Amino acid sequence: TLYIAVERRGKWACITVKDDGVGMPPNAAAIEHTNEAHFGLFNIRQQIERLGGKVKIDTQPDKGTSIAIESLLQLRAD
Repeated sequence: TLYIAVERRGKWACITVKDDGVGMPPNAAAIEHTNEAHFGLFNIRQQIERLGGKVKIDTQPDKGTSIAIESLLQLRAD
């Protein structure tokens, strides 16, 4: 099962993605750029943190993964 939520909390955009799949090894949650398999998560965290946001990953083998991303909304004045 896959769950995706996108919501706005004031000036923050919050995206949550959860599944009940095979999960990842516990060290994958640290998102070190150790191999190609983790580069996507590493890159997302790096970009979100540059914008003042944060990425939280909870994962366990055979119990699924939850990834929460929070970032300030970038509002443009046209």
